[in-house]
Amino acid sequence: MIVSWRRLVGWAAILACLVMGVVLYVRVLPGADWYWPPDFQLTGYDASSIAPFLDALIVPARDSYARVLALYGLIDLADNAAILRVLDAGDGLDGFVAAAHHFTMAKLASLYLCGLVLVVHLRRSQT
Repeated sequence: MIVSWRRLVGWAAILACLVMGVVLYVRVLPGADWYWPPDFQLTGYDASSIAPFLDALIVPARDSYARVLALYGLIDLADNAAILRVLDAGDGLDGFVAAAHHFTMAKLASLYLCGLVLVVHLRRSQT
């Protein structure tokens, strides 16, 4: 029962990551004139490099972005907590690994989705 509950939560986290990607692409990026948010800038950022994003960001897009960040933060914390439980699990390892596995999949799914959004955006900007 507990293992199936953890798997359900893990799959819900993966679905949440997919929804976050859609929200970013459909609401946030268009609401910021297609400037990239700070967490998409792989080489880092400073105040001047994210200024165009912040200046263009409209309130509904900002609110959507804030919700995406809060949701990703929860998934990241859940993943970290699940991995910590694996380290302390001892003999009851299987259930904890199943939970950690799904949360890690959710984090990686969001990373892959961000990469996909980047590729699609770069291809659109070249046409």
